[in-house]
Amino acid sequence: MLKHLKYDSYRCLDYEKYETNTPIWFLIEYIQFGDLCCFIEFFYDRYHIEEYKELCKTVRFVKNIRNKAAHNTPILNNIVLTTQMAGKDKSVLITQFVKRLGISKNRLNKRLRNYNIHDMVAMLFVYDKIVMSPNMRKYRVQEFNQFMIRAKRNSDIYDERFVSVYNFFNDILDNY
Repeated sequence: MLKHLKYDSYRCLDYEKYETNTPIWFLIEYIQFGDLCCFIEFFYDRYHIEEYKELCKTVRFVKNIRNKAAHNTPILNNIVLTTQMAGKDKSVLITQFVKRLGISKNRLNKRLRNYNIHDMVAMLFVYDKIVMSPNMRKYRVQEFNQFMIRAKRNSDIYDERFVSVYNFFNDILDNY
């Protein structure tokens, strides 16, 4: 999982020091996100700790958004499409999460058929599950709200079809 470190001139010495007896802090500090996803899935499959069940089923969706952000892939491209995912491909956990936030079944079925919307909502779901600090959560929601304010202020640069996507996320944030 950490073999990539031995090729990094900055972290090579750390890798050699902890290669055979890796402390958990070192693993968390240096693990790649895809490997973290695999580790979470392995951990749940191996030990069946109930707290990891939902995370195991949803962390891959967060990885999709992380990869798009890390590789400068536009997340807003195709965000208005509602036919990318079949109903069976949507995560039941994410669907239930959106229902609990007060979004109508018809609306969530339409919006969650878009990969990017589905994965961004999954990111909120996972964040809700793993971040225990109320202040940290509050500040992330503030950042998201600031983005929504910028989007509204610059609405003239967006296609009119973005309005329904904007309203969807606005309603989610109001109830998050």
